[in-house]
Amino acid sequence: MKLAAGSKIGSYEIVALIGEGGMGEVYKAHDPQLGRDAAVKVLPERISAQKEALTRLENEAHLASSLNHPNIVTIYSIGWEGHRRYIAMEFIDGVTLQELVETGPMSLDRALNISAQIADGLAKAHEAGIVHRDLKPKNVMVTGDGIAKILDFGLSKFTQPQSQDSLSPTLTSVDPADGLTKPGTILGTVEYMSPEQAAGKPADFRSDQFSMGSLMYAILSGNKPFHRETPVQTLSFIIEGEPSPLSHANPQVPKALEDIIQRCMRKDPRDRYPTTRELAHDLRELELVRRMPARRWTRRDWLRTSLGFGIPLAAGGGVWIWTRRPYQPAPAALDWYQKGVAALHSMTFDAARKAFDQAVAADPKFALAHANLARAYDELDYSERAKESMLRAMAIAQETRLSSTDETRLRALQFMISRDYDRAVPLLRELEKSAEGPEKPAAALESGWLAQQREDTEGAAAAYDRALRSNPRYAAARLRLGFIQGRRAQDDQALKNFEEAQKLYVAESNNEGITESLYQRANLLSRRSRTDEAMPLIEKAINLANAGDNRYQEIRLRILQSSVARKQKKYKSAVELAEDAITAAQSENMDNLAISATHILGNIFLDSRDYDSAEKNFRKALELAHGAKSRRYEALASISLGSLFEQKTQPEKAKGFLEAAMGFYRQAGYRREFAQAMTILGGVLCQLSEFDEGIRVLRQALPGAIQLQDRVTEVQLRERIADILRGQGAWPEALHEMEVAAGKSGSGWETRLNFSGLYWRLGRRQDAEQCWSTAEQLLRKDPDGHMMSVLRLRQAEIAYAESRLVEAAANARRSMAAEPGARDHTEESANLIQALVAVRSGRRNEGIQAVLQMADESEKARLSGNAARARLSLAEALAEVNDRDLARELALDALGFFEKHKIWEAVWRAHVTAARMSNDPAEAEAHKESARSAFTQLRKLWPARDVDSYLRRPDIKRLSAGIQL
Repeated sequence: MKLAAGSKIGSYEIVALIGEGGMGEVYKAHDPQLGRDAAVKVLPERISAQKEALTRLENEAHLASSLNHPNIVTIYSIGWEGHRRYIAMEFIDGVTLQELVETGPMSLDRALNISAQIADGLAKAHEAGIVHRDLKPKNVMVTGDGIAKILDFGLSKFTQPQSQDSLSPTLTSVDPADGLTKPGTILGTVEYMSPEQAAGKPADFRSDQFSMGSLMYAILSGNKPFHRETPVQTLSFIIEGEPSPLSHANPQVPKALEDIIQRCMRKDPRDRYPTTRELAHDLRELELVRRMPARRWTRRDWLRTSLGFGIPLAAGGGVWIWTRRPYQPAPAALDWYQKGVAALHSMTFDAARKAFDQAVAADPKFALAHANLARAYDELDYSERAKESMLRAMAIAQETRLSSTDETRLRALQFMISRDYDRAVPLLRELEKSAEGPEKPAAALESGWLAQQREDTEGAAAAYDRALRSNPRYAAARLRLGFIQGRRAQDDQALKNFEEAQKLYVAESNNEGITESLYQRANLLSRRSRTDEAMPLIEKAINLANAGDNRYQEIRLRILQSSVARKQKKYKSAVELAEDAITAAQSENMDNLAISATHILGNIFLDSRDYDSAEKNFRKALELAHGAKSRRYEALASISLGSLFEQKTQPEKAKGFLEAAMGFYRQAGYRREFAQAMTILGGVLCQLSEFDEGIRVLRQALPGAIQLQDRVTEVQLRERIADILRGQGAWPEALHEMEVAAGKSGSGWETRLNFSGLYWRLGRRQDAEQCWSTAEQLLRKDPDGHMMSVLRLRQAEIAYAESRLVEAAANARRSMAAEPGARDHTEESANLIQALVAVRSGRRNEGIQAVLQMADESEKARLSGNAARARLSLAEALAEVNDRDLARELALDALGFFEKHKIWEAVWRAHVTAARMSNDPAEAEAHKESARSAFTQLRKLWPARDVDSYLRRPDIKRLSAGIQL
C-alpha cells in the first residue's frame, strides 16, 4: 500500500511519491527534526519479509554510506516502519540522466563534464572495493547546478580493492514482478551490461567501465549502443557484436573521446582501463584541452599578418604570443588577492573573505580569486556559498587562459572544496616541488593545510616544518604548527609556537595575526582546563580586535570567553556572554558565529542540567544552520541533540540525530567528528541493550581515534566500552578498559567515581571506599553538582547492599538534592533505591508500585535492560521480606532479558531468587541447577580473584546462602 502525503515513516513526513519499481517506492519526504528534505526508498511488505531483498536494500545503504564523494548520493539512515524496511537518502533536486537522454543527444561539453563526474565517483567506489553492477542513465541524477550523482548501489557487492585479478561472484537479476531474484538469471539492466555479466561470468570493476562506455555512447548519440528487439538478442549482441561508430551518429565527437569510449567497451576486460581512476583522468584531461583550444594559423593567416597589412613578421609573432599569454588580473585585484592568501594562511578567514571579495570586485574575471573566495567560505562553514564561488571560478576558467601553474592550483582548490582530498595531494605536491624563492614556504604551508584536513597530523607537522626551514620567520607556519601540536597533546611546544607567531606578527604590525595567535593560545589553555590563564589572553585579544574594528574576531573571542566561563562553572556569566555574542553576530549578518554561539549556549544549559533550555538552543542552532546551508553546523547541532537525549535516556530520539550527523561526517571525511559521534552512538546502543552492536561500533572507531592521536576521544571511547561491558556483566574486563583510559587521562574525581562503582560490584569494598573518599575531597575543592550526586548514589548503593536501609535512603535523597531538577539515570537510580528501601521497611505496596512504574516507563522508552534490572532488584527485595509469589514471578520475568543477552551474573542471581521463592521442590532444584550452570559461565569469564571477592559481598552472601556453587 502506497504511503499518503502527510503520513510518517520513521522521523520522515511523506511529501509525495516520486518513483516506483520492482524494489518498492521512492518518496520525497521531509525530516522536521533536521529541517531538510530526503528521498525515502521503501520496500513493499511482501519484499520486506524476504531476506534476499532486505540484504540488497541494506547493501545499498551500507555500501553507499561508506563512500565519501560529491558524485555519489548521501545515505542518511536505514530503519523499519512496522513491517516495512526503508532507506533515507539525500534528495536530489534534478532529473535523471535518462530523462536528459530522451530529449536527444547531449552537447559535447556537457556530456564530457557529466561523464567525468560519473567516472570520478566510480573511481572512488572502485578504490574502496565496491562495484556498482547496474550503472545506467536512470541511476544517475543531474542537479540544476550540473552536478552528477550516482544512485542505487543496491545491486553492488563488496569485492577486493581494485586490481586486474579481483573478480567477484556472479549475481542474479531482479524479477520486475516481485522484486526478487530468480535462480540462474543475470543481475543488472540488459542494455548496459558488460559481456561478462551477459554471459553469467564473474564481473569486477571493469564491468562498470563497460557500462560507463555504453552510457557515454547513449548520451552523445541518443541511442543505446547494443539495443535489439528482445533482451535475448541484446545479450547476444553485447557478447558478440559491435555498435556502429559513434562518430556516425554524432560527427562532433572528437576521436580522442571516441577512443576512450571504445576502450571502455572492449569485450575482454583486460583490454579496458587497469583502474577507473585512469579513465577519469583521461576524461578530465580531454575536458581541460577543450576548455583551452589552441588557435590553428593557416599559411594565408601568416601572409595576411606579415604582408597584407604591412605588419612586420616579428610584430605578428608578438601578437600571436600575446593572444596565448595567460590571463593577467588587474593590479588592484592581484594586490587584494595576495592579502587574501596571506590571511588564509594565518587562519583569519573572515579577513581573507573580505580581501577576496575586493579582488573579484576589482576584476570579476579573476578565476583564482573566486576559487580562493570559495575556500574562505568553506573555512567559515558556508558550504553553499563555497560551492557557488567555485562553480563561478570554473566557469570563468573556461573563458580565460590560465598558466599551467594556475590551472594546477585551480584544480587543487576544486578538489579541496569538494573534499576530494586524495586527488588534491599530487597537485599540491607538484606545486610545492616547482615553487621557488619566497613561494616555497607558502607552498609547503598549503601541503600542511591539506594534510591537516585529511587528519594526517604527522604529515601536517612535517610540512609546516618544511615551511619554517625555508623561512624561519614565517609567522603563519608557526601558528599552524602550534595548532597541530595542540591536537597531538604537545602543549608546551604548541604554546611556544603560538607565542613565537605572535612576536613575528608584532614585527609585521599584523594585528589580525596577533589576535589569532592569542585566540589559539587561549583556546588550547581552555581545552586543557587552564581557564585562569586563558581569560587574560582573551581580554587582550578582544582589545586588539576592537582597536582594529575587526568585528568577526571580536565576536569569535566573546564566544570563546563564554566557553571558558562555562568551564569555570560561572554559568550566569557564560549565558550572558553567549547571548551578547548571538545578538552581535546577528546584527553583523555573521550567520556562522550566531550558530556557534547558539550552540555554545545549548552546551552551557546542558552542563547545568537545564535540559529543556539546552534542547531549545540546540534546535535553534540546527534551524539556523539549515537556513545558512551550513551542513557542518547542522551535523554539530545534531550530535549535541543526540548527546542530550542520551543523557535523558531517550535513546530512540538520540539515535535519529546521531545517524543524521554521522552520514554527513562519513561523507565529508570528518574522521575526528565521526569518531566522536560513534562514541555517543555506542552509549545509545548500550541503553537499547544492543550490546554487541555497541561494542562493535566503539571498537571500530577506536583505531581511528588512536591514529588521529586524539586522546580525549580515545578515552571517551574506552569509557563507553567499559559502560557496555558493565551492562553485560563483564565487570573485570570493564575495569581493565577504565584503567587504560585512566592511564591516558589521569585520575580526577569523575574517574575515581567510575572506579568505585566497579570495585564495589566486584566486592572490593576497601578499594571502592578509598576511591569515593578521594573523590569527595576533590569535589570539596572543585564542587560539581552532578558528580556529587553520583558520589551520594554510590554510597546509597553500598549502604543498601549492606542492609543499612536508613543510610541508603538518606544518601539517595542527598543524591537528588545535590542536583535538583536534573532528570537523568542518576535520579532514576536514586528513586529505585528509595523504593526498594520502602519494600524492605514495611511500606511494601508503595515501593512495589514505584518500581513497577519505573520498569513500565523503561519498557516504553525501549530501555529493556533498565526494566529487567529494576524487576530483579524488586524480586530480591521481596525475597528479603519473604514475599514469595511476586518475587518468583519478577525473577522469572527478568530472566527472559538476561538469558537472551547472556548476562551470567544477573542470570544466576535471578535463578537463585526463583529457587528460594519457589514452593515446588522440583522447580526449586531446577532453578538451583540453572544457577550453578550460569555461575560456571561466570567463572570462565572472570578471573578467580574477582569471583572470590564478589562472593564476599554482603548482599551476595545473603542471596547465595545454602546454595552450593
